[in-house]
Amino acid sequence: MRCFLLAWSAQALETVAHEFWLAPSTHRASEGDSIELNAMIGHGEQVKSLRRRSDHLSEFRVYDGQGHFDVGGKRNRFPTGRYRTQRSGLHVFRYLSQPLLNTLPADRFQKYLNDEGLDDALSIRRSTGGEKEVGRERYLRFAKSLVQVGDRNGSDRVLGLPLEIVAITNPFRLRTGSTLVVRVLQEGLPIPGVMVKGFALKGGQDPVLVRTDGDGYARIPLAWEGRWMLNAVWIEPLEDDVPDADWESYWASLTFEIEAQ
Repeated sequence: MRCFLLAWSAQALETVAHEFWLAPSTHRASEGDSIELNAMIGHGEQVKSLRRRSDHLSEFRVYDGQGHFDVGGKRNRFPTGRYRTQRSGLHVFRYLSQPLLNTLPADRFQKYLNDEGLDDALSIRRSTGGEKEVGRERYLRFAKSLVQVGDRNGSDRVLGLPLEIVAITNPFRLRTGSTLVVRVLQEGLPIPGVMVKGFALKGGQDPVLVRTDGDGYARIPLAWEGRWMLNAVWIEPLEDDVPDADWESYWASLTFEIEAQ
């Protein structure tokens, strides 16, 4: 298990157990366009944007098929990041958060584990008699967003994150009614049995819930056009000695856009 320095955030209590994702000003751009990206928390009516904060942001980069570049922005300002495209192809933006701490009452922690489909953690708490103990958690967030620049084809990339969702097919080549195949990886290795939630960001629809198979693949039916956000969570007991935390969780998201059939 890798070791992280801890960072505290005033928003830690209000943001835990909510999706974290990137919202670009457009998912379809031309070469030379300036793209603004905002880090978002939650979805639907409960969504809010996050300023560019040094106590939350660890790394913000874009991969354009020929290299990777930092995504700039002004501290404590919106948007969270801004980038001018240089070439055609599929661009992959990624945001890595600082580690944060949170403590939840036992019943809320149990509900969070249940809502996110974290069956292994529920089983551990049940077998050790910890179901009535508070949940002390250290969590990190890893958001990716895909932006199609021009017409040149491209593909998502495996970035070796502690948790990431990788699109196996380019979603900008798909239409409503088709299926997007993704793979959930932990530091490059597939994870079976992870719940992937698919949200149509225009709202009004129930999320799509799909578990990864034995090779980490999930098949997401694309029933609606517009912007999508996929979310997955992984949690495990902490093995190193961390004050005020017994668990470490990773939150991964992927955003893209689907055209109507």
